[in-house]
Amino acid sequence: MTEVADQPAAVRPAVSRRRAGVRVSVPARTSISVIDMNEFAPGRAGGGNLGVTLDLRTVLSVRPATGDCFSSSGAGAAADGLLRYVCERWCALTGVADPFQVTVEHAPPAHVGLGSSASLQLALWAGLNWLYGCDLSDTELRSAVSASYRETDQDTLVSGFTTGLSAFLNLYGGFAAIDVDLRVIFHEQLPAWHYAVAIHRDYAAVSAGESELQTLMGRGCEYDVGAGAEKRRLIHEVAAAVRGADLVRFGNVVRELQSLGSKRAEVMLHGHGLYEVIDRLRADGTDAVFMSAVGPGLVLLSESPLQPRTAQAHGLELLARGRVDNVGIILETLP
Repeated sequence: MTEVADQPAAVRPAVSRRRAGVRVSVPARTSISVIDMNEFAPGRAGGGNLGVTLDLRTVLSVRPATGDCFSSSGAGAAADGLLRYVCERWCALTGVADPFQVTVEHAPPAHVGLGSSASLQLALWAGLNWLYGCDLSDTELRSAVSASYRETDQDTLVSGFTTGLSAFLNLYGGFAAIDVDLRVIFHEQLPAWHYAVAIHRDYAAVSAGESELQTLMGRGCEYDVGAGAEKRRLIHEVAAAVRGADLVRFGNVVRELQSLGSKRAEVMLHGHGLYEVIDRLRADGTDAVFMSAVGPGLVLLSESPLQPRTAQAHGLELLARGRVDNVGIILETLP
């Protein structure tokens, strides 16, 4: 078990040198269940969370540039604003006044529960840290992301919900459980499991912006009152299943977690039929199925590669498939 206390950088980090460019690759995180929805809010990190990491990667490069303070390509209008915001926060922290060129080479689907906004932010914070040889530690990077976290609501930046799980799994991969105070409860290497991410069009309500806020801060908070002790007990069982490479046990315990507290509110945002889809998939032989974050993305885990017909047979649209990730962040210096 690892415990890490997140503290913001107390002083301006030293800038030791400037590289020509950096490419950053971070894996996607899944989110199984918040521990207590009453322990966080937009602009206030916390709440606790647990999840596994997928090899569905966000890849971007960043270079010092000339001209405007910021330019980007491959990101789209909403992500462009998010990346500009991170660069502005970085400059305010370090005193660096250079313009930047950011190129997004790959990103997972947005607004399906895979932490795409969080991955972009952590990747760019880490890339700028590496680009300038700064002395921000991984813990300080995680703290910086949590303290300044934003999400996109259409083309607008808003204060978002973050439990700190995304930044941790972006950096380290594997399975992790994060407590309400951002400390790490568990971090484990994952067995060689396979995944698929899919959505069911009949149960895919918009889960960003105002609808997410109302769900989490309304019924989510209400349902989590008194649910914490049982959630924490089950988190220990999930970690034991990961250590024992027992995917059947993992799937059973995760299904219990997803019927408790705030997760009920998250799933019910999309309709009770989503629980039925999950249970049919499990009954049909998929060992573990859960809705990630506020969804609507479903994560299917198995011992062997999942076939597209599995998703199609249950009315799902397959978005991605591959292996779980134990690598975490990859940094490459560019010429």
